[in-house]
Amino acid sequence: MSIGIALSPLALDTTGNAVDAAVALGGTAAAAGLSALWFGQTFTHDAITLAGIVGRAVPELVVGTSAVPITARHPLLISSQAQTAQAATGEAGSP
Repeated sequence: MSIGIALSPLALDTTGNAVDAAVALGGTAAAAGLSALWFGQTFTHDAITLAGIVGRAVPELVVGTSAVPITARHPLLISSQAQTAQAATGEAGSP
């Protein structure tokens, strides 16, 4: 069985470096035995980018995004961003 969790954007420390906080929470999730961590988009940090960074720093976690609004971004931009995050995590897939 695989158990994951969705990280609340409110869990990220906004007084410090939120990227470092996301990586630390990813490490904590992996140490607790969770196998997946999902990020939701907020008005502060980009969910796709956070997933790529945390996935690279904590390779034992499967990372993903739960919701990414696309109305303000062109689909090609989102596709490129997702492919970059995929490459950063070392996950196999089509280019």
